[in-house]
Amino acid sequence: NISVREIPGNHATQPTTSSKPLLRRGLVNLLTNNANFADGSSWIKANITASGSTLTTTTAYESIRQTVTVTPGAVMTLAVSAKRGTMTNTKMSVYNVPGESDILASDSYYNEINASTFSIAVRTFTVPAGCTSIYVYPLRDSGSIGTTFIDGFALFTGTVTASQILAAGGIPLTTTAAASSTTGK
Repeated sequence: NISVREIPGNHATQPTTSSKPLLRRGLVNLLTNNANFADGSSWIKANITASGSTLTTTTAYESIRQTVTVTPGAVMTLAVSAKRGTMTNTKMSVYNVPGESDILASDSYYNEINASTFSIAVRTFTVPAGCTSIYVYPLRDSGSIGTTFIDGFALFTGTVTASQILAAGGIPLTTTAAASSTTGK
């Protein structure tokens, strides 16, 4: 006897990016278009231009952000895969939209990256009570003008380390919905 059970949903063998699975070895990236910073529907930019993985700042107080719906009390991890360019500092940030305050003030990850290879920097935080929406910034108020290279940005539920992200194949790439790429970075 053979039993067959249909499992609805998208499977790992789907040929198009929009149909690829949500998981990459257990990591779900909650951001959309996380490596396409030129996409105006996902990313709000101020004093930054984006082309591929290159972000160029025009003033020392720049920002590029995405809005995410969250659950109060959730532990979350922000991760960026970056490489140094001509900027002399790079900072990531998380902002509590309804509370109008920083959860993670602009925090430098410059010393965690280098100019020759992409490196992953992570920050873990807890969503405050009453917060249901956050802005996540891969670059905010760095105090530097120039370029930096970011080939992936992620928001994960729970505590995730850079080593775990690397072991899972890198930051899952997303398009218009939280998903992952089979190639990754």
